[in-house]
Amino acid sequence: MIAKGIILARVCVVVLCSAMHVSAQIETSYSFHMSPAQSERGRLVYENECASCHLSNFQGSFEAPVLAGSNFTSVWGKRSFEALIAETRSMPPMLPGSLSIDDYDAVMVYLLGANGVPVNGKVLSAELLDSVGTVLSSVNSESMTDTSEDEQTIPVRGPSGTTNSWREISDFRPVTEEDLINPSSAEWIMYRRTYDAWGHSPLKQINRDNISSMRLAWVWAMGSGTNQPTPLIRDGIMYLANPRNVIQALDARTGTLIWEYRREFAEDFNVPFFQ
Repeated sequence: MIAKGIILARVCVVVLCSAMHVSAQIETSYSFHMSPAQSERGRLVYENECASCHLSNFQGSFEAPVLAGSNFTSVWGKRSFEALIAETRSMPPMLPGSLSIDDYDAVMVYLLGANGVPVNGKVLSAELLDSVGTVLSSVNSESMTDTSEDEQTIPVRGPSGTTNSWREISDFRPVTEEDLINPSSAEWIMYRRTYDAWGHSPLKQINRDNISSMRLAWVWAMGSGTNQPTPLIRDGIMYLANPRNVIQALDARTGTLIWEYRREFAEDFNVPFFQ
């Protein structure tokens, strides 16, 4: 009876391991149907989920990289197709894997088409390719999406925005190149304050003898989100870049709101929740 139990246990283990092996094979087997319908589906997903950062012309913005053309090829040409698939499925940054596999695959087809791969109905098997460059090497560079500055478009529709002012600023001084190179000790007009990025303030009013007597002067809650950049200070005014494209100017002494600008988007334009 014990012997039978051991044999059955071994059989179960073998079956289980075999199933796991098959499952792993399925998960790592990729193929893309390069059809116009799949590319169109990818375009719609891309416009709704990706274009607000990578732009509709794949040019990219800020930390979002270029996704088509020579720059894309130079970055991904020698990397594996599976690495590109994994990178795609890790988007968006704050909610990786939030789309369906079918949507991710459609976006991949759309991106490949933007890089000159023919959308001709054929099936592209990623596991048969050594690298991204393998499929792009035979593509005529002229068929790739042109991401030159002359062709740049901004994927934004609707009014440009609204500004609400609560106090007039009569003595505003535009920031000059000299200001950026040699900022006043009382100002912080760029990230890390100076081009050398030391992040050091030359002010002497606060020192080890009086630091214990400091008290909270005021509090201001920025908009909700994960991205809250460093405040900038110019002529006693603190400028805040809030998530979701909201800029605020506050009196740095009192925390009083002076003006606020809100970028407006059309109802059908999707702004990522993590911005």
